Amino acid sequence: MGQAEIVETLKDGKWWLSWEITRKVDVSLGSVQASLRRMIEHGEVEIGDARKVIKDKDRLKSRHFTYAYRIK
Repeated sequence: MGQAEIVETLKDGKWWLSWEITRKVDVSLGSVQASLRRMIEHGEVEIGDARKVIKDKDRLKSRHFTYAYRIK
């Protein structure tokens, strides 16, 4: 459980939202966000504006600014 499962999820090369990772890995949102923050600090994960990088607009549930994540 934890960071290794998040890395495995991100390895498919597509952009992921934090809530999507949470559902796939079955870990709390806070835990996923903490792991993502650590991986960003170490340069392992790339972040982007979800509205610009995710083509399937049905995945975007909110009008608020949202980050999307993928492995570098």
